[in-house]
Amino acid sequence: MKRGEPAPEIPAPVLGAGSGVKAGSRAIMLLFALGLAWLLAGCGAPPGRATPTPALVPTTATAQPAVSPTAAVGGQRGLAGVVVAASDVTGQPDTPLADQLVLAVALAQADAILGLGGRAPTRELLRFLKADLPASDPAIVTTLSDSQGRYTLALAAGRYVLCLADATQPPPALPATTRGCGLVDVPTSGVGRADLSSGFGEVVVVMP
Repeated sequence: MKRGEPAPEIPAPVLGAGSGVKAGSRAIMLLFALGLAWLLAGCGAPPGRATPTPALVPTTATAQPAVSPTAAVGGQRGLAGVVVAASDVTGQPDTPLADQLVLAVALAQADAILGLGGRAPTRELLRFLKADLPASDPAIVTTLSDSQGRYTLALAAGRYVLCLADATQPPPALPATTRGCGLVDVPTSGVGRADLSSGFGEVVVVMP
């Protein structure tokens, strides 16, 4: 090249048509890889932001009241319990007896009403007692056991003779004949518990 002559122009390199496509594909793959890594990390939130953990709310269990056969009497004084047929098979439970005539007589009047003949009302005498009660008497308090054998009697505080009886008319009406009895005490407040077990020709009264 001679002095004063312009320098020859060098043509700029021409990019092929596939170069732009390849660059765009790389960018898309990079963005996809970043998104996949974010999902696999289980962040649940954009990078740099922690996912809040929900607070645990403590729960309180509600205690259920125990069912008691004395609950039916409410705030009155008296007796409550269950009438059962004693099982004669070892290991087998007793069977609740429904529609059983339960009656109570104050101890002070038991001799005249139950015909004790001046004998002391001992456990052995009362458990086999067969007394005829020909008519209703205000001194005799009666009730029937329910479908689960439960009964309740509203009574003033004191000592009573508690009996199971078989009525000749639809109970709890009299006349009736006692099947067996036992001594019980009604507390000065609240309700006493007395269960009656019938079987083998006797009635056993159990007070816990």
